Amino acid sequence: MASQGNKFESILKGISSYDTNSRHAHSSMGGFELKEDSDLSSDLSGGVGAFFVRSVIGHMQIDEHHIFQWHLQNKYMQYLVFNHYAEGCMPKTYSLSALINSSGGKTLVEELFQQHYFLKSTMGHGSGKNNNFDRTRDYEGILTSYSNKPDFDEEWILQKKLKLVGEYRIHTFSKDLINGLTFTISGESQSYVHAEKFLKHFLAKVPASLFLGTLIGWDIGLDDNNHYHIIEANFTGFHPEYRRGFQTTGYVEDNSYGPICCALLNLYWKLHHGCFINSISEGLLSIFKFYQDSLFYISLFKNTNSELLHCPTDNKLSSAIIYWGSHNNQRTTTLISYFRLANIAEKYFIIVEKGLEVEAYCTFTSLTNIQIIYERSLFTINQQVVIEKLSYLRKKVICCYHVIRAMKLNSALII
Repeated sequence: MASQGNKFESILKGISSYDTNSRHAHSSMGGFELKEDSDLSSDLSGGVGAFFVRSVIGHMQIDEHHIFQWHLQNKYMQYLVFNHYAEGCMPKTYSLSALINSSGGKTLVEELFQQHYFLKSTMGHGSGKNNNFDRTRDYEGILTSYSNKPDFDEEWILQKKLKLVGEYRIHTFSKDLINGLTFTISGESQSYVHAEKFLKHFLAKVPASLFLGTLIGWDIGLDDNNHYHIIEANFTGFHPEYRRGFQTTGYVEDNSYGPICCALLNLYWKLHHGCFINSISEGLLSIFKFYQDSLFYISLFKNTNSELLHCPTDNKLSSAIIYWGSHNNQRTTTLISYFRLANIAEKYFIIVEKGLEVEAYCTFTSLTNIQIIYERSLFTINQQVVIEKLSYLRKKVICCYHVIRAMKLNSALII
């Protein structure tokens, strides 16, 4: 076991000595066009969303192999490294190799099963969604052909099973928590705030070099004793083994919400790193509806007021004003659904363009924290005649600011 100990010490030394000054994400790269690229398309373990993400981090000249020099695609290595910097941040975990190759190892394994530990693969994805993370039932079969593995190649772990009352997916880039990309998978939705605080506290303990230039989807669990735990980290980059190729968070691939996730990431990178997609080639737009939707949301977030989405605050926005009109109202409906899912704001004021009142009533009236405001209620009859002659964009801006004054809002996200 000494050699394994030496290997782990070497990994920790590499993390602490990594030169963050010469290997940081380049800033102020400016806007660029997303277009076909054979290099970025090759070895892509993902789809249109992964290509979007890979293109941006490629323009920032980020090394997509960076994070995997420390074998963190392996869940046992995640446990060893994370627990080293923040003891107890993950459920107690044992290497199956270390157990079965120790004195009385098989008995130790059986005892751990009795103590509510379960067998889990160190490699894989989507196990939570597919409900196949617990492989205890396969233990006997695995044991018949199992051989000793070093920690960074460990295939199986025994992990303490938690009684989870909540689970959250939180996204970070480097050590920044990305607002608007936290989702409640199960449990009380408002507890996501405490899950984010838990993750921030963990990140403060870890060297900046570890997650430098890396987009990560964190699975955070809340147990029945009101304690938060890192379940696992899903790293963006070129995975060297399992599903070999460039991978990123699966949330960017969803047909409905993926384009919004990409647009929010794009806004974050623009504000914090000066590198962003400002147009998409006709070649991609003609083939993929996903990119048509992405471009629409990117155009919405070009409003400088959208910077509120990424203000460094522990509190969510108090209100958002969204104009729901004939121009792309289905995409706007999807955006409202996403905003509510991601807890973007406490309250939503939906301004409904004249002629869409009945449709809006059927769409939104049953939803909590939404107030429907009909455009015609904001103006006199004579004013309405003038308003209807204005361009769609100009009318939208005037309506939004009328709502700010009418509701006496200090500030609000305007979409």
